[in-house]
Amino acid sequence: MTDGQDKLEFKPNDESQLDTLVFRYVEGLQWVLNYYYKGCSSWAWFYDYHFAPRLTGGFHLHLSPCG
Repeated sequence: MTDGQDKLEFKPNDESQLDTLVFRYVEGLQWVLNYYYKGCSSWAWFYDYHFAPRLTGGFHLHLSPCG
């Protein structure tokens, strides 16, 4: 494995696990923003993985436009 794929705790072609990883990462970004702007919303929340997803990791974020 190359490009840090050995750091994943699952197979890099497992779409379901990649979706969960990305979801939890974005959830973590929201937690950090909330912490700095409104205070800690939950001390119980934690990020399930040791590493952040790579933006070049072959997955696609499906973002809807604001509106």
